Amino acid sequence: MNTFAETLKELRTNKNLTQEELAEIWGIKRNTLANWETGRTRPNNNMLMDIASYFNVTTDYLLGRTDERYSDEKILEVIGELLENMGLSNDQQTLTGLAAMIITMIQKNPDQIIQWKNEGKCLLSLTPEKRKEKIIKWRKK
Repeated sequence: MNTFAETLKELRTNKNLTQEELAEIWGIKRNTLANWETGRTRPNNNMLMDIASYFNVTTDYLLGRTDERYSDEKILEVIGELLENMGLSNDQQTLTGLAAMIITMIQKNPDQIIQWKNEGKCLLSLTPEKRKEKIIKWRKK
């Protein structure tokens, strides 16, 4: 597991942001962010929660307490949005059935659910026939 400093730097670089750009987004000085990324200092608890929200990860992941980026609650929320965007049932039984399968898949590739959510939004612009084709292709992956 990574340290907070390593995780923060990795998350920032994965978004293709410079320290200057991210510091500006968060309203902090670049050297403050640099100190966090080198492990010299750490943000306060409120800022830590804001960082986790910004990167869509748990605070435990940020702090290196777990390798799992997303909480089960967050995964269920995104699955619910995905189902809704696709015009599918969003009831508890459907969520529970899909959640077990999807959580297992996400543990192997954590960024997959975010990709599905983004692609799910694109499905709304497709005809019902094309939408069904795309969903069948996803299931085969």
